[in-house]
Amino acid sequence: MKNRTRRLQCATVMSVLLLAGAVGCGNNNEPNNTDNNPTTNNTTMDNPVVSPSSLTTAGVGDVTEYKVTGLDDNQAYRITLVVADNVTVSGASGTFVDNDENGAADAGASEEIALITSVNGADQDGAKTVPGGMDDPASPSGVFPSGGEITLEVTGVAAGTVYPVVYHNGGDSTFLEIDENGAPTETHVVGGGLTIEGGDVTENPMASPSTDSTIDVDGTVDYTVSGLNPEQAYRITLVVDGNVTVSGGAGTFVDNDENGAADAGASENVALITSVNGEAQDGAKTVPGGTDDPAAPSGVFPSDNGEITLTVTGVAAGTVYPVIYHNGGESTFLEIDSNGAPIETHLVAGGVTVEGGGDSLYAQLGGEAAIRAVLDEFIVEVAADDRINWMFANSDLDMLKNMLHDQVCEATGGGCTYTGEDMKTAHTGMAITDAQFDALIEDFLAALDTLGVPYALDGTETIDPLLMALVGMKGDIVEDAAGDMVLFNQLGGYAAVGVVVDEILSVVAADTRINGFFANTDLMMLRALLIEQICEATGGYCVYSGRTMLESHAGLGISEGHWNAFIEDTLTALDNLGIPYALDGTETIDPLLVALVGMKGDIVEEAPVASPDTTTTIATAGTVDYTFTGLSDMQAYRITLVVDGNITVNGDQGTFVDNDNNGAADAGASEATALITSVNGTSQAGAKTVPGGGDDPAAPSGVFPSGGEITITVTGVAAGTVYPVLYHNGGSSTFLEIDSNGAPIETHLVAGGVTVQ
Repeated sequence: MKNRTRRLQCATVMSVLLLAGAVGCGNNNEPNNTDNNPTTNNTTMDNPVVSPSSLTTAGVGDVTEYKVTGLDDNQAYRITLVVADNVTVSGASGTFVDNDENGAADAGASEEIALITSVNGADQDGAKTVPGGMDDPASPSGVFPSGGEITLEVTGVAAGTVYPVVYHNGGDSTFLEIDENGAPTETHVVGGGLTIEGGDVTENPMASPSTDSTIDVDGTVDYTVSGLNPEQAYRITLVVDGNVTVSGGAGTFVDNDENGAADAGASENVALITSVNGEAQDGAKTVPGGTDDPAAPSGVFPSDNGEITLTVTGVAAGTVYPVIYHNGGESTFLEIDSNGAPIETHLVAGGVTVEGGGDSLYAQLGGEAAIRAVLDEFIVEVAADDRINWMFANSDLDMLKNMLHDQVCEATGGGCTYTGEDMKTAHTGMAITDAQFDALIEDFLAALDTLGVPYALDGTETIDPLLMALVGMKGDIVEDAAGDMVLFNQLGGYAAVGVVVDEILSVVAADTRINGFFANTDLMMLRALLIEQICEATGGYCVYSGRTMLESHAGLGISEGHWNAFIEDTLTALDNLGIPYALDGTETIDPLLVALVGMKGDIVEEAPVASPDTTTTIATAGTVDYTFTGLSDMQAYRITLVVDGNITVNGDQGTFVDNDNNGAADAGASEATALITSVNGTSQAGAKTVPGGGDDPAAPSGVFPSGGEITITVTGVAAGTVYPVLYHNGGSSTFLEIDSNGAPIETHLVAGGVTVQ
């Protein structure tokens, strides 16, 4: 499960318990690349020139055109915008900075100043680097010149200066690689700088109060941040004092998970943002919460006079700092460099210290021993809950318990660090329903009941803040509330699919046409695999762990008749359960039935062929050689001779008699007419059936093909006619089993008859 299985182990239950607002996002300065050009080589620039080559001034929204000439049409190039602070320009060359020490030039937050909006006449959505994303240096994509030229348009975003840099895309990475002195090791050219005037992201930002405040639990502090750009989206987050060093209105931050973003820490255990611009909030550590699209960022927009107001409410003892920052970088988090300094516009307001409140919630809950006891019991409840336990069938329970502990510990101020994904990311694509989420909550409450832990969900019990936080995550976890987004949920989910599978297996078990195939099958494992397969095929968050249809049915000798019997049994099961179907898309079950029918080609084996297929006449002691082809080398077969009075032949199929009413075809006294005297080149003493005698259908012996072939020799005994019949040795008995109409229910083949004169 991409690894989907691991996500189930480390996300579905674990992440449910993380208090809302947990952050964790990588900082990758390289967007995704979708360009693919067929040919590149290592031809370098001949004499590249950029026009304009001198500084140009433009306003926000203005477009500036650059032309790069003297390029190689067979060479892939990249174009990027670099902030002025990150490059020292000398003529058409540059010396660059490498703050993250990865051997590549840092462009900086150039997307906050200007964007590339057109390349070679083709519009771009707006990018800092073209082409965006990762690349294969061995076969680099890029922008290819035409007539030695590349043209680009750059559009102003906000105040600042950037430089367009064009470089040969062919090093060890897609970035512009530099040496320890900042000099590029790849061919490059720097265009004239572009200064954008006006539209400052922050003109003169100020926060009030700018000094620290002290409040009690449930006390409040009102903040006003002024001097902001009314057209700019901002985020506000609370950061624990241990994770920020404040200097004036700026801060240096820590990045414990090394994702290039500032760690807020468990600030929600100290205080919460409860109002923004006069609108009440449920209580959050970051506003707006959740993920965002940096290309079109949401956020908090200041009033027309450039102000944002917020209220912070105390939760428990500790100190936090409100941080407001420009929402527009590579991610929604506050991005920082290797020294912890933000690379985005930001402002740190005065801190707020909450007094009282006693120990952390983690300590109040009883610490590690008590938390682990609750989680152990919770896992027991989930394992016994058929509504959701299937989601964790392959989970590493020890790892799950440890991750759950870290999650709860961090969320309740225990000083732990949870390394899992945020709620929304962890559950995207899982199609969790309201019912499934409610089942999880019920299991957690059942665990508390079992251990005698009181709860009230009104704040009167110690556990209540954790429970309310858990319930508050529902919006980020539930994806298919009504259960109608994916077919699996429309079918009724795991429990309903399990009922259908149980009924199908029940009908199949009573069907003598095919039940022999399942005589020694682990039915519980088969049931689990069938549910798993249906779940995955219908959009449920499952991974089918069995073999493919082709692999699992190879050599079983499943015929068209067997297949039709299984389909009939499936439809009978649906009828028994009152589930409507029409196979025309008008019923919910129809797509599943259509998918099932589509598997036929991987399950039903091709019909074998016999030669000769017409009647041959021989004298007493004369012989006829037969060849059967198109057989499975993994399958055991039997060959028998049947007198003509006991069979009606239709092509290579037959209808048989059953005089003794034992459900098997009667061969009759064929041994009085002819005998099988050789099989696959090995002489036989002479038999009417090979192999002779009884057999164990559970582990059938028989004749195994070689290269898909079996050869036999038939020798005449006395006047009469017989037919060689080859059939799959694997039913309920060793005989050729037939239905009440005399039609075989096993794969069989009738060769041409032999008449002895």
